[in-house]
Amino acid sequence: MRTSVQAYSILALIGMGCHRISEIAARLNKPATQLTRQFQNLSDLGYITRETPFGVSEKTSKQSLYKIADPFFNFYFSFIIPNKSRLQFGFVDQIWKEINEKFPFYFSTVWEELCRQSVPMLNLPVQFNPSKRWWAGREKKPSTEIDIIAESTDREYLLIGEAKWSDKTNLGELVNKLNEKCKNDLFKNKKIIKAIFIKNPATEKPDNIYIFSPSDVITALK
Repeated sequence: MRTSVQAYSILALIGMGCHRISEIAARLNKPATQLTRQFQNLSDLGYITRETPFGVSEKTSKQSLYKIADPFFNFYFSFIIPNKSRLQFGFVDQIWKEINEKFPFYFSTVWEELCRQSVPMLNLPVQFNPSKRWWAGREKKPSTEIDIIAESTDREYLLIGEAKWSDKTNLGELVNKLNEKCKNDLFKNKKIIKAIFIKNPATEKPDNIYIFSPSDVITALK
């Protein structure tokens, strides 16, 4: 890159929660078309990734979201940059307290991503391709999101998964939520395998639903 100024601004805005190129362009007071090359450069260099919903063409999708790819950079631009001036004044303890309050939500997004990455290597009855998220367009109300969805390599099955990172998990509630999401018309012609990814090993095993814990995910990713 000839200059890192605009790239730094883009990363800072993504870290602050702007994930659509239109939002970022508006914040920078620039046409979105002027940022296309910079986004491509950041993607090629591995700093950001472009995410599209499952089943939507990456070439034509208008629902694309951008995320910071590297976990260290993601933490830096999510927590350090927004608080940089306060850190320079020495408010370290105050900022650390704020980070601790927000960290469970932040880590839940990291957990979801680890779960998605593990899907092709998990011990399941069929082999699955890499997984993605799925979300309805902004015009759909209420909006619906599925944490983990993947198609089997033989294209006959879909894995539909729900990920939750919490010390206290209401498994019954998660099961009901997952079953409701599986009724989506998007999946009506597929055989469905259901999975739930949770922080602590489950004491009960719901019928016809696979339960995965962090040890399962980490083992799959090794």
